[in-house]
Amino acid sequence: MTALLDIDALRVAVADGPTLVDGISLSVASGQTLGLVGESGSGKSMTAHAVLGLFPAPSIQVTSGAIRLEGIDLTRLSADARRRLRGRRIGMVFQDPSSFLDPLLTAGRHIAEAFRAHGVTPDLAPRIQAALARVDLPASVAGRFPHELSGGQRQRVLIAAALAMDPAVLIADEPTTALDVTVQAGILDLLRREAAARGLGVLLITHDLGVVAETCNEVAVMYAGRIVEQATVHRLFRAPRHPYTQGLLASVLDPGRDAAPFAMPGAVPPSHAMPAGCRFHPRCPLVVDQCRTIPPAMVDGVACWRAGA
Repeated sequence: MTALLDIDALRVAVADGPTLVDGISLSVASGQTLGLVGESGSGKSMTAHAVLGLFPAPSIQVTSGAIRLEGIDLTRLSADARRRLRGRRIGMVFQDPSSFLDPLLTAGRHIAEAFRAHGVTPDLAPRIQAALARVDLPASVAGRFPHELSGGQRQRVLIAAALAMDPAVLIADEPTTALDVTVQAGILDLLRREAAARGLGVLLITHDLGVVAETCNEVAVMYAGRIVEQATVHRLFRAPRHPYTQGLLASVLDPGRDAAPFAMPGAVPPSHAMPAGCRFHPRCPLVVDQCRTIPPAMVDGVACWRAGA
């Protein structure tokens, strides 16, 4: 399938500082959901910022690689040209709606701003109602303020705004964090429905492997700024090959397993102190001398000298 979003050998770094995202390649096709998983500090959200061209600090920049949206390399566009594409062809849902919804604006005003930002001003009332209906919210929500809505409703308002202009790609960064299980299921079902019915390509950023299993077609596992394994969801859950992926899966609580969840030792290294060779080697139970000095290349979906050992 032709990719709607194609990230090729992307590197993101701080000016005169460390590399935060180191040569990753990903693609998202129409109607497909790609899960990008890993611990905090792995570079998942920084990848999303790179796609949007919205970094948290001006010193952070894309240093090499390409980000193609429907064949257009976003890294070669001016800031104004990228702004015109944000919202229109690529939408973003952030993990904490309370931080991104203005407490002084109603839900309807937030959705209206998504239209106005791209010059769509006629018939805003019916457009807002249609956007709310699309995310299973009643029209009455348009007149309510964020504090009058539940956490799940606030997240749906963000999704409604992100989908208002019918983008080709949606990036969802931890969209179900801090939501009840039943509310989380509804949000994930909404994303699945949009992908299937409208051909939306979804990049789902999460640390929750349960969310990946329920929602994604393919999954990329990220560690310390690099992709260490990528496969279909079925293949990865059935036979994980990278020791980091195996550790993530073993750490999930499984009611059918007698043993306690595995606690992976150590932590993701800080960006200014990345180890040589395979960046996972200080925590890896299978480490050999080669792992400490030579970075493994991605071969058949896994970057590991000991894959299959």
